Amino acid sequence: MPVPDYIATEEQQITGEVINLPFYPNLTLQEMQDRYQTDETYNETKRLNYLKQATLFINHQLKDQLKAWQELNVNTLQEVPQTQLGDDYELELMYQTAVYSKAMALIAERYRATDSTRNVIPKMDVQISAVEAYENESRSAVMYLLGYSNNNVTVDLI
Repeated sequence: MPVPDYIATEEQQITGEVINLPFYPNLTLQEMQDRYQTDETYNETKRLNYLKQATLFINHQLKDQLKAWQELNVNTLQEVPQTQLGDDYELELMYQTAVYSKAMALIAERYRATDSTRNVIPKMDVQISAVEAYENESRSAVMYLLGYSNNNVTVDLI
């Protein structure tokens, strides 16, 4: 029996890219998809918009650190002294984690705010937890890039 047309039988290539500041690596929707399971509810244009927003947020948080690195005559994030893991650079991985996690938080928050199905109430706690997890992951990666140790504690005020 043939597979119906509406069932995806092969992976779709995602082409969206954020051309970043020259210091930081460019970011792609394909890489975000490879790292995180993204919801196809939002089309590529909307997901790219959230990735751009996340990039702006993270770059803003790192603006003072960027100045400090540039004062050391470092032109790219890869040139900062750091551990290399195979072909990957420690700080580049943390930067990508910060941005992609922030983008996922934005997507999850928007999805939570626009879900109008009758199943929204039971899913609300899970959706809130997902947003918080993505935000925590992004915040931890930013703290790592700023040079803070893993001994820091994040406190949520209620």
